Amino acid sequence: MLKVAIIGGGLAGSALAMAVRSAHHLDLTLVEQRAIAFDSGVTASAEAASVDAVADRRSSALSYSSQQLLQRFGVWPDIARWAAPIEQIAVSERGQFGQVALSSRECGVPALGYVIPNEVLGQGMLSQVARADAQRFRLRSPATLTQAQLTPEQRWVLQFDTSDGVVSDTFDLLVFADGGKAAELCSASLTEQSGAMFEQHRHDYAQVAIIANIRSRTGHERRAFERFIDEGAIALLPLAGDGDLWYSLVVTVNSERAQRINSLEDAAFIDEIQRLAGFEPGIFTAVKARQSYPLSLLDMPGQIGPACVVIGNAAHTLHPVAGQGFNLTLRDVGALANILTAREMQNADATAINAGLAAYGQARYADQRMLIEITDLLVELFMRPGSTRPAVEDDRPNRWLPVSVVSALRKSRRVGFAMLNTMPFARREFAEAAMGLWAPQAAPWQPRQRPRIEALAEENMPS
Repeated sequence: MLKVAIIGGGLAGSALAMAVRSAHHLDLTLVEQRAIAFDSGVTASAEAASVDAVADRRSSALSYSSQQLLQRFGVWPDIARWAAPIEQIAVSERGQFGQVALSSRECGVPALGYVIPNEVLGQGMLSQVARADAQRFRLRSPATLTQAQLTPEQRWVLQFDTSDGVVSDTFDLLVFADGGKAAELCSASLTEQSGAMFEQHRHDYAQVAIIANIRSRTGHERRAFERFIDEGAIALLPLAGDGDLWYSLVVTVNSERAQRINSLEDAAFIDEIQRLAGFEPGIFTAVKARQSYPLSLLDMPGQIGPACVVIGNAAHTLHPVAGQGFNLTLRDVGALANILTAREMQNADATAINAGLAAYGQARYADQRMLIEITDLLVELFMRPGSTRPAVEDDRPNRWLPVSVVSALRKSRRVGFAMLNTMPFARREFAEAAMGLWAPQAAPWQPRQRPRIEALAEENMPS
């Protein structure tokens, strides 16, 4: 059997463990610093974060293709009742005429995407792992990786601190899904062999994301809103439960403005959000679960090492302007699971393992690069100081597009909003991108040709 260790039991690690649970040639260990448990169903903790506690939970936005992947992996029926479908999306710019309006009805699909509590999503995926063969899956939690050494046969010898003391084990393959700490430890153990392996490139956007859950008097009616504001954006995503009255709120602004907004009491905070969002989402009456964090682009070009690979936020952390960070991770998970569950990986030696990882890296490169660059371009066009003015050379030291192209896009963006909403074909293309159906290379669970909305709708709509 192929011994695999997944370091990190968050959403990325849990998703991969779920995706490979049916592969009988894999012996899997999931390692997590926090105290978690394999349960055979969505647990009481998830119930506590259910529809009766909608205001207190953190959530993630899933694209339509991500929901289809979770459906294929068998977890969606367990968690669907906590997911709020997005049937309409309105994208606009504050103070400007026109908006881009998308609807699931126009696209012929049940929903453009879904919003689901992180705790429910993670527990649902772990519950799927719990139903697999207990002899092939084990959980080390709480446990911390403290030492790592690569043998001449390219097997990893790991040492963990656990509640039962120090534990050592040997693995054929490591998957780092803990945010980068374990990858850094293992890379350091390779010394001169490591080179640029797991080197992270970071760009500070000088922005802060303010997140909260906010209640509307009239309810969201399964609608989502994104509005670009001065040097930032505000997004409102529907949440399930409590009469469909709550939105998940994400506001991205510069650091100085964020400090001012964070200092407001709840009543003044609600007034400020109402001013920024307008009244189309309804009149806001309450807010809970306010948090904030700085925003940066994190990119790891070299995600693969000897018998090891990095997935999740350590591999790529995106600006939330497009809401695609976890969706990109799920596509990575699907591709890696496709490699690990292949017949060629049964009794694979180090050469076959590294060849499989190289194939994974090649398969995921185009999709990752495209989404990273498009997300970064959206920040450049809509959310930076002077984004309505022509660009200059020192606007951005690591720009990937020529200044002349960025300047032209800045000038035409407002006209583009109005034109896009009057062109059904272009609007459908925009919708496919938002739903995760438009990528330079088909994902392992999709047809090799680019999928069309009509075919997916026919396959997945109830009869």
